[in-house]
Amino acid sequence: MFGGILTKWQNHLLTENLTALAELKMYVQEEHACDQVVKKWLKHQYAEEPTGASTAGESQPTLRGSGESPLSAVNRQGIQQAAAVLIQGVEEEEMESSSMESPTTNEQQFTKIPIEALLDYSQAESWLGSFYEVALRGLDDDFKLHQLLDLDAEGEDDPDHVFIG
Repeated sequence: MFGGILTKWQNHLLTENLTALAELKMYVQEEHACDQVVKKWLKHQYAEEPTGASTAGESQPTLRGSGESPLSAVNRQGIQQAAAVLIQGVEEEEMESSSMESPTTNEQQFTKIPIEALLDYSQAESWLGSFYEVALRGLDDDFKLHQLLDLDAEGEDDPDHVFIG
């Protein structure tokens, strides 16, 4: 299930938040394994049929036994705070992404441009001429470089170079 959450939100969450969510999941799983919370919850849920409708707040004290160590309570509180911070961060990112995706713009801000105006090639000769000139300049530079390299080839003498040997 947690992998589904990560893949569902990976496009909307920052890397730091994905890492924090993965760490939180790891801490919660480790805590549940140490405290055997899931086993206690399942025993409570299926072994004893509750007579009245209970809320999540009422069922939490039954999960925590009276023999709970103070360190375990501190760890649980820290994880709950981390989870609250992560949930708040996700909600803020969702609000930011939804505001970016659907900006409240007025249709009158945009002027409609006909496709004929976008594909008007009547001025194409002027910019094609400038591209042609740039291409020729590049070819001339390459040709000059190759000529210079050919002069330095072995077996050919450079008339301007004086060799003292």
